[in-house]
Amino acid sequence: MGRLRSKIKQSGKRPALRKGKRADSRLRRIEAYLAEGQRLTHTGSWVFNVTSGRSFWSTEFFRIFELDPATTQPSVSVALERVHPMDRLAVRKRLDVAIRDGRDFAHDYRLLLDGTTKYIHSVGHPVADRSGKIIEVVGAATDITDRVRAERALRRSETYLAEAQKISHTGCWARNPISGELFWSQEEWRIFGLDPRRTKLSYQLFLDLVHPEDRASLQEMSASAVRKKEAYDIPFRAMLSDGSIKHLHSVGKPVVQESGEVTEYIGVTMDVTDRKLNEAALQEAQTELARAARLTTMGELAASIAMKSINRSPPL
Repeated sequence: MGRLRSKIKQSGKRPALRKGKRADSRLRRIEAYLAEGQRLTHTGSWVFNVTSGRSFWSTEFFRIFELDPATTQPSVSVALERVHPMDRLAVRKRLDVAIRDGRDFAHDYRLLLDGTTKYIHSVGHPVADRSGKIIEVVGAATDITDRVRAERALRRSETYLAEAQKISHTGCWARNPISGELFWSQEEWRIFGLDPRRTKLSYQLFLDLVHPEDRASLQEMSASAVRKKEAYDIPFRAMLSDGSIKHLHSVGKPVVQESGEVTEYIGVTMDVTDRKLNEAALQEAQTELARAARLTTMGELAASIAMKSINRSPPL
């Protein structure tokens, strides 16, 4: 037995076995990392053999398509059955074109699974042999359902916010007090009568729109708030390019970092022009009513005096 061990050691067979075991262990570890990476990114890999028509799916691909690898034989037709009927033809055409033209592809489609919808982003790459013939297509399918739903929710919120701003005549803004960089919402642009596609936004542009009689006080109040790192509440007038005047009310709040530095101010601008005009009209109406009341009172008083004079006159 000792001689046999000596011969094996001399022949190098045992080290080769150990090397093979290390390679197998390393391969299994890599496969485990790959599977975990696919699970974390919700990305399943697939391969379609053009010659045999057979397919390979990773574990994550099975999970995304909600199929059991123990009872399901991977195939293009089985995958297509899970694709939304309205997207099925387009998915099939993408694969056919890749095989025919040897071109990579990337597209989005939906899965319809027991009444629920999943959104998938798929990429594919045709592989050719030495003669240039496409022999297989390899690819990946990523479940982007959460991202799509989040984007839709964000767009819906933005739409509601924009509509609310439009109804209330309130625009929102953000300003970097150091660089002067500005952000305006769509309603803010509308309030100042400017087209964001044709106008380069800057703090100086904003100041130029402020009524000359209000500009100095606005700059002073704004600068004081920045120095003190305080919120501000400033009424002012804007003179638009067409010569019209708007009465505005701006409220700003500082964003202060842990270091104490103010990185930006965020706030809103309210168009109170209609309210100001209504208040002026109401004041004018009240003044006119008071004047009419005084005239009426004076007329009644005069009539009363005249009547008393008539009553006191001696009979003829």
